[in-house]
Amino acid sequence: MNSNKIIIFLMLLVLPSLVFAERPSNVGLNERVIQLEYEVNTLQQQVSVLMSRLDNSDLDFDGFTVAMGDCNDADASIFPGAVEILGDGVDNDCDGVIDNVTSGTQVGQQSPDFSLPDTLGNTRGLYDELTKSAGVVLYFTIWSPINDVHVSHMRAEVMPNFPEISFFLVDYVTGSVIDSRTAQLSNGFADIETLVDIDQAVFNLYEASMGTTAVIDSTGIVRMNEDYKDGTKLTDVLTNLN
Repeated sequence: MNSNKIIIFLMLLVLPSLVFAERPSNVGLNERVIQLEYEVNTLQQQVSVLMSRLDNSDLDFDGFTVAMGDCNDADASIFPGAVEILGDGVDNDCDGVIDNVTSGTQVGQQSPDFSLPDTLGNTRGLYDELTKSAGVVLYFTIWSPINDVHVSHMRAEVMPNFPEISFFLVDYVTGSVIDSRTAQLSNGFADIETLVDIDQAVFNLYEASMGTTAVIDSTGIVRMNEDYKDGTKLTDVLTNLN
């Protein structure tokens, strides 16, 4: 029961006694009891109406009402379908289970760990990178003109605003560290760290396609896994990382 309902409940308990106390002393006991019962019934009806309105009101403006399944209408971060945050002791997605995070690469799931070589020959593990940053962004590229537009935009408009995030291009087509390094340099992205997904294991793990952008927060929860588009969703997700 949220705070608004508690207030109404207390009103239901307290107001009848106040009403009774305010009856004139010259009114007979039976009349006072009848009047009190009438006022209590009226109050109960009003409370019922108010509680119904509360159930159908979006008090925290998250797009969900209590009637729609919002289990905490005083917190805009808690609603049906919200990302479940592992270890916070809160039922973020209102499914009745606290911290019920499953393993996977879709939004709200705990990403499996993986390791890939980068174009300098170093082995980079997802969870190793997460110990050094507030999150990881993976952008899957085949070095096409569309990828060039996306990555150029990400470099100019997104990356400068999130220095605490690790950004990686994931090359899943060239097939070797040497060829990937060549593609990275020839496309002008030497300044963006690039991972080489030689056998497309991570590409398949994330069910990716060209331009897929995945965001994994510092706890390993996937916050985004979809096409880059114009970068708006990526910016929103990174802005709201805990």
